[in-house]
Amino acid sequence: MNICFILNGERINVKTGKDRRLIDLLREDLNLTGTKEGCAIGECGACTVLLDGHAVNSCLVLAAQVDGHEVQTIEGLAKAGKLDAIQQAFIDCHAVQCGYCTPGMILAAKSLLSAKPSPCEEEIRSGIAGNICRCSGYEQIIAAVARAAKGADEGSSGGSVGGPNRGSDGGSSGESSGGPAGKPAGRSSVSRAGVADFRAKEEAGRPEEGWMKPASLEQLRVCLAGKDKDTVLISGGTDLIVSMRQGGTKPAAIIDLSDVMELKELKLMEDRLYVGAGLSFGELGMPGAVGDEFRALAVAASQVGSAQIRNRGTIGGNAANASPASDMLPVLAAFDADVLLFDHLGQERSLPVMEFILGSNQTALKDKECVRGFSIPRVEGRKSCFVKLGNRRQVATAQISAALVVDLGSDRRIISTRLFFGALAPRPLRLTDAEAPLRGLPLEECSGFEVCRQVAAPYSDYIARHTPVEFDRDYKLKAIYGVVEDLLEQIKT
Repeated sequence: MNICFILNGERINVKTGKDRRLIDLLREDLNLTGTKEGCAIGECGACTVLLDGHAVNSCLVLAAQVDGHEVQTIEGLAKAGKLDAIQQAFIDCHAVQCGYCTPGMILAAKSLLSAKPSPCEEEIRSGIAGNICRCSGYEQIIAAVARAAKGADEGSSGGSVGGPNRGSDGGSSGESSGGPAGKPAGRSSVSRAGVADFRAKEEAGRPEEGWMKPASLEQLRVCLAGKDKDTVLISGGTDLIVSMRQGGTKPAAIIDLSDVMELKELKLMEDRLYVGAGLSFGELGMPGAVGDEFRALAVAASQVGSAQIRNRGTIGGNAANASPASDMLPVLAAFDADVLLFDHLGQERSLPVMEFILGSNQTALKDKECVRGFSIPRVEGRKSCFVKLGNRRQVATAQISAALVVDLGSDRRIISTRLFFGALAPRPLRLTDAEAPLRGLPLEECSGFEVCRQVAAPYSDYIARHTPVEFDRDYKLKAIYGVVEDLLEQIKT
């Protein structure tokens, strides 16, 4: 298939396959070898590029997904022979050792400084947490990012530290001879197929070249009508692309949901919060995105993977994968959320999240359905919190996660509670006996050793009876008390 996108300021047309990754297109087809491959599963960050200004792992993006978008690699950072301010800062601070991680580090820093021009040290550490330096040169790298930010604050002429470089008119700086002429650069430069085109492909019995990219809910409906068991849905793709690469998934056709704008809606209504399935964790975790009454949702989203993963992974994909270690499912369950499903007839149905999740990697999704969004009720006097334990501070799969939601009366006593744990069972685990000690307590008195012991004890018993030794049973038996202690301290704030 042919795709058209903006690459380092120039519009290009290239041919690619439905299962070819962006990193392969860049390195092998376009000879842009500054983008490195390390782990191929989105953990090392060596392959980081900017997609529409946001850092992403190019090993976890299909090349066809950038059709109509803008990509920047390390080769496009310097302009007119002058290094970008971040590149210069890396040199000045001696932040380059073997250099293999450097392109990804620089682009991750570029994305960070675009969103937060004056980050503190903790924000810098978080912004580059998805990039591994095997030479362990992190202190110099952190110093380089801080130097670049300081230079921008002081009006340094060392180059831009913001988003993708553009010409003086705000558009891209050039256009290749192979690109379509007469169209403005940017996200809208590639026209999308109309509904009639999708219907024609459906009547042919197969999406053209095995790839469909609907741009509206109606186009998605038509795509779902032609979906069979060998067709997969993809949005962020942070799990699916790894499975495809490792041979676990071999789709005959792919429906890319990432441009369906109706799936990206976020609405705070009088009685509920609506969260579109296509919203990324980065969007959900932004300060103020969902408000303090849904704090656990924002905190859980902000702790998913790295910045690169959060910029791609979606809440809908996370729920549809139904991983026992999912960060979002315990939160959605604790909020008593409904999952909204959309099918090939344009019809919708809803299920409570605990009816949607049937088991490990099993859901109630039908063949011609997709997750459209989530409906979360609003309750006056509600507070929530989320805690996650992993083997790293960031970019870690949960070994234990927990979400607690409490409803308070006018006297600030706890009326009701919903406590769900993740990574302990095939589905989010709720043991109502653990909630009883909290009901009736003043919020300020809901912590302390004895309360923590009473809340944690049912889960400790469950772990002892159901968790095999090889699945970290002994660790979880001890850690469960600390998780409960953290939850009860956080819920008071």
